[in-house]
Amino acid sequence: SFFLLASLLVSILGESYLSRRKLPHGEVHHLTMLATAGLMLLVQSNHFLMLFVALETVAICFFVLVAYQRGSAKSLEAGLKYLVFGALSSSLLLFGIVLIYGVAANPETWGCVPVGEGQDSLAFGYLANFLEANSGNLVLRAGVVLVISGIAFKIGAAPFQIWVPDVYHGSPMPVTAFLAVSSKAAGFFVLLNLVNGPFFGMSDFLAPLLAFVASLTILFGNLAACAQRNLKRLLGLSGVAHAGYLLVAVLASMQFAGDADRAVWVVIFYLFVYLVASFATFGVMGLANVPDDAEHEFAHYEALGTKNPFLAFVLACGVCSLAGVPPFAGFIAKLLLFVVAFQAKL
Repeated sequence: SFFLLASLLVSILGESYLSRRKLPHGEVHHLTMLATAGLMLLVQSNHFLMLFVALETVAICFFVLVAYQRGSAKSLEAGLKYLVFGALSSSLLLFGIVLIYGVAANPETWGCVPVGEGQDSLAFGYLANFLEANSGNLVLRAGVVLVISGIAFKIGAAPFQIWVPDVYHGSPMPVTAFLAVSSKAAGFFVLLNLVNGPFFGMSDFLAPLLAFVASLTILFGNLAACAQRNLKRLLGLSGVAHAGYLLVAVLASMQFAGDADRAVWVVIFYLFVYLVASFATFGVMGLANVPDDAEHEFAHYEALGTKNPFLAFVLACGVCSLAGVPPFAGFIAKLLLFVVAFQAKL
């Protein structure tokens, strides 16, 4: 439901954007649908092979979409940066999977305790038991850290967030919205599946690591956003901060032994609020008559309230919700997030 709603809104935003920029329509809608199918398969994966293939399907669609405005140097630059960082994140993820598979398929070679014969060493169910029985193995720990690092790239968590402001800045507006919402949401759903599935046996090792990453991400995202004058870069760094807050809920889900649903529902509610607020903001930016799509400076939105009160109201609601200002939904989402963090004794 989440990914279908997001892709529908991306297509609606894209239709007016492509008409104004005189860009071909068919490819964008096709790639959006293909990416959506990949995202829906990705979050249902219970096997590392399936997870990697679905992830790469989505990544290839985004590589093309980010650089879609071929006449813009900034769009091409954003596409190249996203390609390089996307390849790096995929290689980290794959290397982590290979390490885990290598140990799980040959446990005696690595001095590990086997947990059954003839099992699929890439299936989440088997790996959950195997990692729990061998949680102290250094090679397995290295593999888990590399897999988490690959996912951290996708969600824009520190210290893997360096691509976010540049890619958001240069991407076409509907693609920026798609990246900000769907790509981030998929990363968090996958992370929830991993930390409460195959990696649950390593919670004692992972919890302090994720806590450090969440704290660093929140601090970096908010402080770096303060210096921005470009609205797209500001929203990119705001997305980094939101990734930090969502990591807190992921961390809380690990602490509720057998009752992770409380934290999972908070993540889902937070992401739906983030979807609505982000598309409200990006929708207004798409309707703003800015000649260069990359240059959405604050100056372009001065006196918007007098020129178009409705758009100004929608933009204010979207930004206030993203900022977590009471009584907007973003405030309720953050409040629920802190409540589960408190209940999990973080």
